[in-house]
Amino acid sequence: MKLFLIAIFLISFSKTYACSCITLPFDQHYQQSDFIAVAKITYIDSSLHEQDQRDIEIEIITLYKGIAVTKLKIDNYLKSMCGVYTPLNSTWLIFANKNKEGTLSFDYCSRSVQLDPIGNPYFDAQSKSRFDASISRMLKVLDFLKNYQYTFVSETNIMVSEKSRRDSSLNELEEPAYNFAAYELSFEPGQTVHQIQTLKSFQNKLLTETIKEHLQTAKVHSYPKNTQADSAHKLLILFFFYAKEDDYPSFVSRYFL
Repeated sequence: MKLFLIAIFLISFSKTYACSCITLPFDQHYQQSDFIAVAKITYIDSSLHEQDQRDIEIEIITLYKGIAVTKLKIDNYLKSMCGVYTPLNSTWLIFANKNKEGTLSFDYCSRSVQLDPIGNPYFDAQSKSRFDASISRMLKVLDFLKNYQYTFVSETNIMVSEKSRRDSSLNELEEPAYNFAAYELSFEPGQTVHQIQTLKSFQNKLLTETIKEHLQTAKVHSYPKNTQADSAHKLLILFFFYAKEDDYPSFVSRYFL
Protein backbone atom coordinates (compact mmCIF):
# COMPACT_ATOMS: atom_id res chain seq x y z
CA MET A 1 0.00 0.00 0.00
CA LYS A 2 2.78 2.45 0.95
CA LEU A 3 4.62 1.75 -2.31
CA PHE A 4 1.39 2.25 -4.23
CA LEU A 5 0.88 5.65 -2.60
CA ILE A 6 4.44 6.63 -3.47
CA ALA A 7 3.83 5.62 -7.08
CA ILE A 8 0.66 7.69 -7.22
CA PHE A 9 2.58 10.64 -5.77
CA LEU A 10 5.23 10.36 -8.47
CA ILE A 11 2.57 10.17 -11.16
CA SER A 12 0.90 13.25 -9.72
CA PHE A 13 4.22 15.07 -9.49
CA SER A 14 4.82 14.64 -13.21
CA LYS A 15 1.50 16.39 -13.77
CA THR A 16 1.79 19.03 -11.10
CA TYR A 17 5.40 20.19 -11.35
CA ALA A 18 3.97 23.51 -12.60
CA CYS A 19 0.61 23.21 -10.83
CA SER A 20 0.76 23.90 -7.12
CA CYS A 21 -1.93 22.03 -5.17
CA ILE A 22 -2.52 22.15 -1.42
CA THR A 23 -3.70 18.85 0.03
CA LEU A 24 -6.27 19.40 2.78
CA PRO A 25 -7.63 16.94 5.33
CA PHE A 26 -10.56 15.17 3.71
CA ASP A 27 -13.12 16.67 6.11
CA GLN A 28 -11.94 20.20 5.33
CA HIS A 29 -11.96 19.53 1.60
CA TYR A 30 -15.50 18.13 1.84
CA GLN A 31 -16.81 21.16 3.71
CA GLN A 32 -15.23 23.61 1.27
CA SER A 33 -16.64 21.83 -1.81
CA ASP A 34 -19.96 23.20 -3.10
CA PHE A 35 -20.79 20.23 -5.34
CA ILE A 36 -19.79 16.57 -5.19
CA ALA A 37 -21.13 13.92 -7.55
CA VAL A 38 -20.34 10.93 -9.69
CA ALA A 39 -21.26 11.97 -13.21
CA LYS A 40 -20.82 11.09 -16.88
CA ILE A 41 -19.40 13.68 -19.27
CA THR A 42 -22.02 14.07 -22.01
CA TYR A 43 -20.80 17.21 -23.81
CA ILE A 44 -17.58 19.23 -24.17
CA ASP A 45 -17.51 22.64 -25.82
CA SER A 46 -14.72 22.20 -28.37
CA SER A 47 -14.88 25.82 -29.55
CA LEU A 48 -13.15 27.19 -26.47
CA HIS A 49 -9.58 26.10 -27.19
CA GLU A 50 -8.34 29.65 -26.61
CA GLN A 51 -10.32 30.23 -23.41
CA ASP A 52 -9.07 29.64 -19.88
CA GLN A 53 -12.14 27.53 -19.12
CA ARG A 54 -14.35 25.22 -21.15
CA ASP A 55 -18.03 24.38 -20.78
CA ILE A 56 -19.04 20.79 -20.17
CA GLU A 57 -22.36 19.05 -19.59
CA ILE A 58 -22.85 16.10 -17.28
CA GLU A 59 -25.36 13.41 -16.42
CA ILE A 60 -25.39 12.89 -12.66
CA ILE A 61 -25.21 9.27 -11.55
CA THR A 62 -25.01 9.91 -7.80
CA LEU A 63 -25.25 13.30 -6.10
CA TYR A 64 -23.39 13.52 -2.80
CA LYS A 65 -23.49 17.24 -2.06
CA GLY A 66 -25.06 20.36 -3.53
CA ILE A 67 -27.83 21.03 -6.02
CA ALA A 68 -28.17 18.89 -9.16
CA VAL A 69 -26.82 20.66 -12.24
CA THR A 70 -26.12 19.68 -15.83
CA LYS A 71 -23.50 22.30 -16.74
CA LEU A 72 -20.10 23.11 -15.27
CA LYS A 73 -16.84 24.70 -16.31
CA ILE A 74 -13.40 23.12 -16.22
CA ASP A 75 -9.99 24.71 -16.39
CA ASN A 76 -8.71 24.25 -19.94
CA TYR A 77 -5.80 21.81 -19.95
CA LEU A 78 -4.55 23.46 -23.15
CA LYS A 79 -4.13 26.76 -21.31
CA SER A 80 -3.26 25.74 -17.75
CA MET A 81 -1.12 23.10 -16.08
CA CYS A 82 -3.96 22.78 -13.55
CA GLY A 83 -6.50 22.08 -16.29
CA VAL A 84 -8.24 18.74 -16.66
CA TYR A 85 -8.91 16.56 -19.67
CA THR A 86 -12.41 15.06 -19.54
CA PRO A 87 -12.97 12.60 -22.40
CA LEU A 88 -16.49 12.45 -23.76
CA ASN A 89 -18.58 9.71 -22.08
CA SER A 90 -16.02 9.24 -19.31
CA THR A 91 -17.22 8.94 -15.71
CA TRP A 92 -15.88 11.20 -12.98
CA LEU A 93 -16.03 11.80 -9.26
CA ILE A 94 -16.34 15.59 -9.31
CA PHE A 95 -15.51 18.04 -6.53
CA ALA A 96 -16.52 21.52 -7.72
CA ASN A 97 -16.65 25.02 -6.26
CA LYS A 98 -18.59 28.14 -7.15
CA ASN A 99 -16.74 31.16 -8.51
CA LYS A 100 -17.72 34.78 -7.81
CA GLU A 101 -20.49 34.53 -10.42
CA GLY A 102 -21.89 31.40 -8.77
CA THR A 103 -20.74 29.09 -11.58
CA LEU A 104 -19.51 25.64 -10.60
CA SER A 105 -16.09 24.68 -11.91
CA PHE A 106 -13.24 22.30 -11.14
CA ASP A 107 -9.58 21.82 -11.97
CA TYR A 108 -6.78 19.34 -11.28
CA CYS A 109 -6.38 20.51 -7.66
CA SER A 110 -10.06 19.89 -6.86
CA ARG A 111 -9.35 16.15 -6.32
CA SER A 112 -11.80 15.31 -9.10
CA VAL A 113 -10.83 11.99 -10.64
CA GLN A 114 -11.81 9.93 -13.65
CA LEU A 115 -13.29 6.64 -12.47
CA ASP A 116 -12.79 4.74 -15.71
CA PRO A 117 -9.25 5.62 -16.87
CA ILE A 118 -8.42 3.85 -20.10
CA GLY A 119 -4.96 3.35 -21.51
CA ASN A 120 -3.09 4.68 -18.47
CA PRO A 121 0.43 3.18 -18.76
CA TYR A 122 0.90 3.34 -14.98
CA PHE A 123 -2.17 1.19 -14.27
CA ASP A 124 -1.37 -2.49 -14.35
CA ALA A 125 -3.94 -4.96 -13.04
CA GLN A 126 -2.77 -4.65 -9.43
CA SER A 127 -2.68 -0.85 -9.48
CA LYS A 128 -6.13 -0.74 -11.08
CA SER A 129 -7.47 -3.05 -8.36
CA ARG A 130 -6.05 -0.80 -5.63
CA PHE A 131 -7.36 2.31 -7.36
CA ASP A 132 -10.86 0.82 -7.56
CA ALA A 133 -10.72 -0.21 -3.90
CA SER A 134 -9.63 3.29 -2.86
CA ILE A 135 -12.44 4.91 -4.85
CA SER A 136 -14.94 2.45 -3.38
CA ARG A 137 -13.86 3.46 0.14
CA MET A 138 -14.15 7.15 -0.69
CA LEU A 139 -17.65 6.70 -2.10
CA LYS A 140 -18.70 4.93 1.10
CA VAL A 141 -17.47 7.93 3.10
CA LEU A 142 -19.34 10.33 0.80
CA ASP A 143 -22.47 8.19 1.03
CA PHE A 144 -22.32 8.44 4.83
CA LEU A 145 -21.83 12.22 4.63
CA LYS A 146 -24.90 12.74 2.42
CA ASN A 147 -26.99 12.86 5.60
CA TYR A 148 -24.90 15.77 6.90
CA GLN A 149 -24.33 17.88 3.80
CA TYR A 150 -26.45 20.74 5.16
CA THR A 151 -25.14 20.47 8.72
CA PHE A 152 -21.62 21.66 8.01
CA VAL A 153 -21.41 24.95 6.14
CA SER A 154 -17.92 26.42 6.08
CA GLU A 155 -18.50 30.20 6.01
CA THR A 156 -14.99 30.95 7.23
CA ASN A 157 -11.75 29.08 6.72
CA ILE A 158 -11.14 27.06 9.87
CA MET A 159 -8.19 24.90 10.89
CA VAL A 160 -8.27 22.42 13.77
CA SER A 161 -5.05 21.45 15.53
CA GLU A 162 -5.18 18.31 17.66
CA LYS A 163 -2.59 15.78 18.76
CA SER A 164 -3.94 12.41 17.60
CA ARG A 165 -1.32 12.13 14.88
CA ARG A 166 1.40 12.54 17.53
CA ASP A 167 -0.09 9.99 19.94
CA SER A 168 2.01 6.86 19.38
CA SER A 169 -0.26 4.82 21.66
CA LEU A 170 -2.88 4.85 18.91
CA ASN A 171 -0.48 2.83 16.75
CA GLU A 172 -0.92 -0.13 19.09
CA LEU A 173 -4.70 -0.30 18.80
CA GLU A 174 -6.48 -2.70 16.47
CA GLU A 175 -9.24 -1.75 14.06
CA PRO A 176 -10.47 -3.06 10.68
CA ALA A 177 -8.35 -1.53 7.93
CA TYR A 178 -9.64 1.68 6.33
CA ASN A 179 -12.46 2.13 8.81
CA PHE A 180 -13.30 5.72 9.72
CA ALA A 181 -14.87 7.73 12.51
CA ALA A 182 -16.75 11.03 12.28
CA TYR A 183 -17.19 13.75 14.86
CA GLU A 184 -19.20 16.96 15.02
CA LEU A 185 -17.23 19.72 16.71
CA SER A 186 -19.10 22.84 17.87
CA PHE A 187 -17.29 26.06 18.73
CA GLU A 188 -18.11 29.66 19.55
CA PRO A 189 -16.93 32.82 17.77
CA GLY A 190 -13.93 32.97 20.09
CA GLN A 191 -12.80 29.58 18.70
CA THR A 192 -13.58 27.73 21.93
CA VAL A 193 -14.62 24.09 21.53
CA HIS A 194 -17.64 23.53 23.74
CA GLN A 195 -19.27 20.34 22.41
CA ILE A 196 -18.21 17.19 20.56
CA GLN A 197 -20.64 14.62 19.21
CA THR A 198 -19.61 11.26 17.77
CA LEU A 199 -21.43 10.74 14.46
CA LYS A 200 -19.72 7.45 13.58
CA SER A 201 -17.52 5.38 15.86
CA PHE A 202 -14.60 3.10 15.20
CA GLN A 203 -15.29 -0.50 16.23
CA ASN A 204 -12.57 -0.05 18.83
CA LYS A 205 -14.25 2.04 21.55
CA LEU A 206 -10.91 3.02 23.10
CA LEU A 207 -9.74 4.43 19.79
CA THR A 208 -12.97 6.40 19.39
CA GLU A 209 -12.84 7.86 22.90
CA THR A 210 -9.11 8.64 22.82
CA ILE A 211 -9.51 10.73 19.69
CA LYS A 212 -12.56 12.43 21.21
CA GLU A 213 -10.43 13.37 24.25
CA HIS A 214 -7.84 14.88 21.93
CA LEU A 215 -10.54 16.92 20.20
CA GLN A 216 -11.69 18.32 23.54
CA THR A 217 -8.33 20.06 23.86
CA ALA A 218 -8.06 20.95 20.17
CA LYS A 219 -7.20 24.45 19.06
CA VAL A 220 -9.42 26.05 16.44
CA HIS A 221 -7.86 28.69 14.20
CA SER A 222 -9.41 30.89 11.55
CA TYR A 223 -7.37 32.15 8.62
CA PRO A 224 -6.40 34.71 7.59
CA LYS A 225 -5.44 35.33 11.22
CA ASN A 226 -7.40 38.57 11.51
CA THR A 227 -10.72 36.88 10.61
CA GLN A 228 -13.11 35.31 13.09
CA ALA A 229 -16.37 33.42 12.94
CA ASP A 230 -19.28 35.72 13.84
CA SER A 231 -21.62 32.97 15.03
CA ALA A 232 -21.50 29.48 16.49
CA HIS A 233 -20.18 26.93 14.01
CA LYS A 234 -20.21 23.18 13.54
CA LEU A 235 -17.28 21.41 11.97
CA LEU A 236 -16.99 17.91 10.57
CA ILE A 237 -13.90 16.03 11.69
CA LEU A 238 -13.01 12.67 10.11
CA PHE A 239 -10.33 10.18 11.10
CA PHE A 240 -9.25 7.24 8.96
CA PHE A 241 -7.55 4.12 10.31
CA TYR A 242 -4.69 2.57 8.36
CA ALA A 243 -3.64 -0.90 9.46
CA LYS A 244 -0.09 -2.10 10.05
CA GLU A 245 1.67 -3.17 6.89
CA ASP A 246 5.09 -4.84 6.77
CA ASP A 247 7.38 -2.68 8.93
CA TYR A 248 4.98 0.27 8.97
CA PRO A 249 2.85 0.64 12.13
CA SER A 250 -0.86 1.32 12.01
CA PHE A 251 -1.93 4.94 12.32
CA VAL A 252 -4.90 7.30 12.19
CA SER A 253 -5.08 10.34 9.97
CA ARG A 254 -7.50 13.03 8.83
CA TYR A 255 -6.12 12.55 5.33
CA PHE A 256 -7.67 10.07 2.91
CA LEU A 257 -4.79 8.03 1.45
